Amino acid sequence: HHFQRSGDVPVGVPYNMTGYAAMLMMVSQVTGYKPGTLRHVISDAHYYVSSEQAVDTMLDRKPFPFPKLHVNPEIKELRDFRVSDFEIEGYVAHPPLKMGEVAV
Repeated sequence: HHFQRSGDVPVGVPYNMTGYAAMLMMVSQVTGYKPGTLRHVISDAHYYVSSEQAVDTMLDRKPFPFPKLHVNPEIKELRDFRVSDFEIEGYVAHPPLKMGEVAV
């Protein structure tokens, strides 16, 4: 269960969700448990008005199938993981969108 106080949904939240899903897989592997479900709760989920056009475009896009994350099964200690121990299979992305200026 991951509680996030605040998150810019189109920019930061996908990064946060991916990182915590990878961490769930890592911890599960080294403890010998099967990964369960990641529950991500955000208290203040938002996007900035300056990003509204990009968000509208994002919502109009048809999603691609989810990619798969493969983790090197030989790693048995959390501190032994390296970037090279992860492989993403089937990742397809739409062209990038330019988000507006972040409000300060």
